[in-house]
Amino acid sequence: MNDLTDILERADRAVGSLPLPPDGFERLRRYQKRRHRRNRMMVGAIALLVAAGGVGSVALLRAVRPAPPHHPSTTTSPSPSSTPGVIPVGLIAQRSMGGGPAQLLGPFWFGVGMDNSCLSAGPLAIGPSWTFQDGGHDCVKALGHDPIHIGQARGGVHRDGDPRPTTEFNAVYGLVTHAAARVDLVWSTGEVATVRPVDGRYLLVWSGNAWPVRADVLSADGKTLSAVFLTPP
Repeated sequence: MNDLTDILERADRAVGSLPLPPDGFERLRRYQKRRHRRNRMMVGAIALLVAAGGVGSVALLRAVRPAPPHHPSTTTSPSPSSTPGVIPVGLIAQRSMGGGPAQLLGPFWFGVGMDNSCLSAGPLAIGPSWTFQDGGHDCVKALGHDPIHIGQARGGVHRDGDPRPTTEFNAVYGLVTHAAARVDLVWSTGEVATVRPVDGRYLLVWSGNAWPVRADVLSADGKTLSAVFLTPP
């Protein structure tokens, strides 16, 4: 019996001298504290980004969801030289065709030409066939000693087989002295359309109900050579 007691006492002393293993529960608590501390730091960082104006948040969202690529449009709108229904103002874009001025209105080119010793205005035979509707025009005779002769016209022109409506037009045209550098057509609003004579001939074509009230002929140095008041035909 004494031998058994001695053995148990020695075993108890041996066990008591061994180091105790770390406590598993304490390790779990330390892990939970570390994770809670990291979560609080992350929440604080996000709050700072939002308080700074959301720039960081927007950047984060863009990083997570990139914006779709932008593909620029390749379609363009045409820019006609003269738009029907709008009175022309400023220096009018024209070309020299057949020895006189030519102007584009809608899809048609208009010009001036001599017919039986009379100067008249109308569409030029350019492009597909079309049908001309003469609404009345003046026959401008030779200039003589006058600084300007004026003719006025109305009408319409329609491209054959085209479903679009007829292009209605008005025209002021005529002859000026070779000393003339430009002809100013003045509208009732005070706005001015300027045309340059070509070989002593001038032309203005437009569409709509408005009509210029005066035609001024000016020299290269700006001197007024003549001023003629106009009334619709």
